[in-house]
Amino acid sequence: MRYAADLLFGVLNQSLLHRVQAGRPTSATFAVFYDDADDTDVARFSGAAVVDTVNTTLSGAAGPLQTDPQLLPLTSVAAITLGRKYLLSENSARLWVEPIEIGPTYVRVRYPLKKTFTVAATFVSTYLSAAVSNVWVADLTSLKDIDDPNPMYRVRWDIVFPSGPNAVVYSYLDLIRGGYTPEVDIADLNDRQYGLKDSLPIEYKDDDGRSLISSAWQAVRADLLNSKIHPDQLRDDESADELVLRKALLILANAGWRPPNTDWLTYVNLRREDYGSYLQQHFTVTLKHDVATASGSGASPIQQKADLWSK
Repeated sequence: MRYAADLLFGVLNQSLLHRVQAGRPTSATFAVFYDDADDTDVARFSGAAVVDTVNTTLSGAAGPLQTDPQLLPLTSVAAITLGRKYLLSENSARLWVEPIEIGPTYVRVRYPLKKTFTVAATFVSTYLSAAVSNVWVADLTSLKDIDDPNPMYRVRWDIVFPSGPNAVVYSYLDLIRGGYTPEVDIADLNDRQYGLKDSLPIEYKDDDGRSLISSAWQAVRADLLNSKIHPDQLRDDESADELVLRKALLILANAGWRPPNTDWLTYVNLRREDYGSYLQQHFTVTLKHDVATASGSGASPIQQKADLWSK
């Protein structure tokens, strides 16, 4: 999935990152506009993008017939980065894979391969990076209007492919003073639901639940935006972490996890009601926590609570 990038005000030498879905590009340019501006208007900043260097091949077979169907032996592991997705291709077979372990001559990916790949397969990055203007990032007038939950800027990427056709795609960004990052880990989840850590689904166990918590935060982010609360307005990390924790437990329940000797449907409903009521009581129906204003100063005065019967 794609999300609006959050760049930090006053921090120099930042980069934009964009994964190209169509395949590995040859080159690209980029231009950043206000989102309500035309592509023909003057860009806030622009330039040439850089194609990520990862472009290698398998050094041996990989797939369901191997001892470890999650292991990809590679000719080179240089510059491969955890948390990114890479395109594994052979003839007409294409598969996005996410490394969760990088060894000296291999990577292990999150999900077992369902198809066999040979030494003819390529393992490439399709990411583009773009240098952010240090002048723009230090300009107070560039700061996001934080009362508006929509992204303030649009990035136009003009992409060139080896055999065409070329493409134009868009991504979005905001410039903020400081954003919220969840400080929830698997131990926190296990404290609420004892035994969870040892019984996690394999997709989450390999990275100790980090991807689960990341998914929970993105889902919470969407819920807050739906209520016209931009996530970067949050100034109460404790309440936000609590929301992410409850969402992670709900995601697990929806995926089929439940405590021993517990009816699954009953548990799912319990988790759904628990998350929904906390979201309403603390954020959407009554806002009990400080949030930043649109002044750009970083201040967060106490908000007036809306009663349950108010509109």
